[in-house]
Amino acid sequence: MMKTILLLLSFILTSVCYASKNDSTDIYLADFDSVIRLAEYDYALFKFKVTDKNRKEYTRFKKGLRDDVKKGRRNASDAVACFVAWFKDAHFFIEYMNENNDHDTVYNKMIIDYSKRIDKYAPQYTHKKVDDDTYLIRFSTCMDSRADAEKAIGEYLDSGCKNLIIDIRGNGGGSDYEIMPFVNLLGTKDGKFDASIFRNTLNNIESRLNLFRIQNVLDRVQNFVKFYEKCRSTDSEYVEWAEASTHRIDSVFPLPEKAAIIIDNNVLSAAEDLLYYVEQTSNRTKRYGKENTGGAADSGNCACMMFEKYGFLVAYPTTYNSRLDEGWEFDKSGIAPHIQIPIPYPKTLTDNIDEWVLWVAKDLKMRTF
Repeated sequence: MMKTILLLLSFILTSVCYASKNDSTDIYLADFDSVIRLAEYDYALFKFKVTDKNRKEYTRFKKGLRDDVKKGRRNASDAVACFVAWFKDAHFFIEYMNENNDHDTVYNKMIIDYSKRIDKYAPQYTHKKVDDDTYLIRFSTCMDSRADAEKAIGEYLDSGCKNLIIDIRGNGGGSDYEIMPFVNLLGTKDGKFDASIFRNTLNNIESRLNLFRIQNVLDRVQNFVKFYEKCRSTDSEYVEWAEASTHRIDSVFPLPEKAAIIIDNNVLSAAEDLLYYVEQTSNRTKRYGKENTGGAADSGNCACMMFEKYGFLVAYPTTYNSRLDEGWEFDKSGIAPHIQIPIPYPKTLTDNIDEWVLWVAKDLKMRTF
């Protein structure tokens, strides 16, 4: 999911590309220092990750990596991977062009590799009746999938099934726009949505504006030009990207009577926002699973810096969720299921009705929310 976005971003956003084939210490240091500058001056969550409590630790860590590069004990690629991993942020990461690169497994924040627990783990979009009372929608991505969501919801409502299972296992996120049909379907009450706060730097402004121009979305370009003017008219380091709002449920759908959302540790970003929004607006929905989600809901709107000669890019968020200012964060632990699924993992998860879906369907019939 993120690879599709970031391979596009690598060509259009803030980029640092070096053509030299001679890997000298000076070039390594320059490359490593550029990532330090990115973290300290553009990365939206830096003020939350480096505080008075750990500033000395961070400074020692950074100096140690830099000394390693200077003395030839590390190359820039290894130092950057180790540095980025220190922040433990799923939206601040390295995307490798070479699938065989093992830096991810050495340094980066890990999510569970379900291919080692499930014979075939490849969740795919599907929607179908499970039984006379229960309908399944498996929603495996938040990338260009709103039409799929709307189609599945329409056919679910036509089915007349009382209960609904929305299965988002393996959904690594994308855009909040894609999840809103589910929020509206499940909603029973108004809910508060937090503000999004933008780190006001020239690099971040240009990266967002260039993306909207490439996408050729005229209204978004025009709106962002207004936002650009707002950013440049203030000396504030942080500017409100999207204001806090109340999501109003004007009418409640008669169905579903009860709903379940099945999650796993590979649920990230916009897919986690779905869980948060539903928590705010629905009293007929419960989360089912074994593990917490992966934890990537506190930031967003990624930009990137490209290192072509090393074969990777560094992605980082330009915005953060305003709940962090109140000391409330999701990303350290992810979002937990309300109800633990006690049976083993299924053998196959594709577009099938697997053992977990059958268990949840049975549990929904008996459970009172």
